[in-house]
Amino acid sequence: MHNRNDEPLWKQLLDLICDIFLCNIYFIVCSLPVVTMGAAFTGLYRAMLRLTRGEGSVTKDFFQGFRSDFWRSTGIWLILLAVGLGVWADYYFVLAVNGGSTWSDILLLVIAFWVLATGAYAFALIAQFSNSFGKTFRNAMLLALTNFPKTVLMAALSSVIWIVLVFATDWFFRLAIFWLFGGFSVPAYFNSLLLKKIFRPFLEHREPEKTED
Repeated sequence: MHNRNDEPLWKQLLDLICDIFLCNIYFIVCSLPVVTMGAAFTGLYRAMLRLTRGEGSVTKDFFQGFRSDFWRSTGIWLILLAVGLGVWADYYFVLAVNGGSTWSDILLLVIAFWVLATGAYAFALIAQFSNSFGKTFRNAMLLALTNFPKTVLMAALSSVIWIVLVFATDWFFRLAIFWLFGGFSVPAYFNSLLLKKIFRPFLEHREPEKTED
């Protein structure tokens, strides 16, 4: 197996930048139907997790992850999307009716945090392990709670693009070039650095990862 860590540092850095950009393009293109965004997240996390280990090819890894468990990824994505849209609608409804309230804002913030945290773990779990739909959801929430400081950081990284889109739409379009180059893959890469440490104990007690030729 080719290991990128054996290459000169300057080449590792250049390859990393190119791979992150390329993976972001793959993600955007594969997410255009919206319903396929869950599978695109799984492909993204598979590629980024292997990239943090200095392994594989982002093109092969992304599309292998995209195809490997399409329906499980899509099911989890649709649930999280429905909850996220509900939070967004409730926020604007409460704002329109009474100008917002502290308790409703806190509740919606907690739910939004749950969506981001669960998504970050769930798609990475699908990319790394073979489990049932329910077990993937359960493990995602359990890992989010037992690694709470890392979870907060991961949710914060994952939320940047959505916060800018919802609350600063003008800036979202002004920063379009950044979203194109790394708006999704950069947070996924840094999340994967954290996830690599979280997953390590579980990976040490399983069979070697199967890959497609």
